Amino acid sequence: YIAKPIQPEILQEILEKHILAHPKPKTAKAQPKNKQKIFDRTLLLKRLMGEKELIPELIRVFVKETASNLAALTKALKNTDHAKIGYWAHSIKGASANMSAPNLQALASKIEVAAKAKDLTKVSLLFPKLKKEFELFKKQAVETDV
Repeated sequence: YIAKPIQPEILQEILEKHILAHPKPKTAKAQPKNKQKIFDRTLLLKRLMGEKELIPELIRVFVKETASNLAALTKALKNTDHAKIGYWAHSIKGASANMSAPNLQALASKIEVAAKAKDLTKVSLLFPKLKKEFELFKKQAVETDV
């Protein structure tokens, strides 16, 4: 099993372990602190295996798709549709994880859990925070990519 977002080093390690006869020995690495960030460009670049020229296009697509998903989430919230709230929150959570936006991912995850619990009060409290975090992501991602 490989959890999302996929880390290239972990994928390589698992492939070597299961496919190759002689996997590379594991090296001790310092564990990163669990400090939340708006946008972790370094982690995204690592996930892209150093192909930094892909970052501007990924940011553009992510911003466009997330804006659309937030609009759909807004509609689902207005319609008190728990299933769709959970669906759109899950979609934002996964995309945020892949984009290395941990704060956005965490908020979307909390909304997803609240939607499954049919706790619209909690969803309603978290949703403005999610939108604000998305605005912060856009600002930081553009500044970081300049």
